[in-house]
Amino acid sequence: MQIDGRTRLYGILGNPVAHSLSPALHNRVFEHHRINAAYVPLPVTDLKRSRLDHLFASNFHGFSVTIPFKSQAARLADTSDALTTLSGAANTLIPQGDKISAINTDGPGGLRALGESLRNPEGLTYLVVGYGGSAAGIAHALLLEKWPGRLLFCGRNLSRARRLAQKLKELHNPERTLIVALPEQKINPAEVDVIINTTPLGMEGMNSALPIAEDFLLKKHTVFDIVYKPLRTPLIAAAGRSGARTVPGYTMLLYQAVLQSELFTGRKAPVSLMEKILLKSLKL
Repeated sequence: MQIDGRTRLYGILGNPVAHSLSPALHNRVFEHHRINAAYVPLPVTDLKRSRLDHLFASNFHGFSVTIPFKSQAARLADTSDALTTLSGAANTLIPQGDKISAINTDGPGGLRALGESLRNPEGLTYLVVGYGGSAAGIAHALLLEKWPGRLLFCGRNLSRARRLAQKLKELHNPERTLIVALPEQKINPAEVDVIINTTPLGMEGMNSALPIAEDFLLKKHTVFDIVYKPLRTPLIAAAGRSGARTVPGYTMLLYQAVLQSELFTGRKAPVSLMEKILLKSLKL
């Protein structure tokens, strides 16, 4: 597409961003919709409000935000959605008049990916493996949607998992949801419906150990691994052997981009096209 003086600009802010798949996805969506817009990688070493104001004044109309600036993006914005406020992290910035709005599509993207494999996501017992930023974001999203009947956490550092569980209880004050962190050995797998791995275990080039014991996995489970490369992670492979329903991690990557695209364009995203581009880019 020819870039001219009327081209609307979008970009991804982070460090590094050279590896990002976002330009390939969003530029193809602009082409699909016949929108005169371009999306570019913008490596930054720091994220300041003055820089954002300057970029928005220079014909930029929206940003994706990646590591390590998601927390800064949330703090620098004037307004934010509920998930950004609770999690303290945003992956999307858009202008609203002279204000900047921060939005988190990571959590909703994960829930959309998971929800496609669940007949009725409400009232189930969810087990989140891990206690970092991804675990917190997905847990906040689950609680905002009021999906869990019980929300369990486990991980190698139980004290960190317990701190996360306590923080969630304080922020959400749920009346009908039990939120607790337990050692894996004290969790009855027959009482769990959904398992979500938020740890990097199984990621290509990293430790290939399972984040949870293979004999924990049952046919009744839906297993979601947010690790997206390789496509068939050790956990997804083990869950498949148990007969469990599996949700690959690339679907969360896809749907956060779908939601982000709809914020940028105001149009329904071409999901099948974006999935095809994503899988090709990931060489999956």
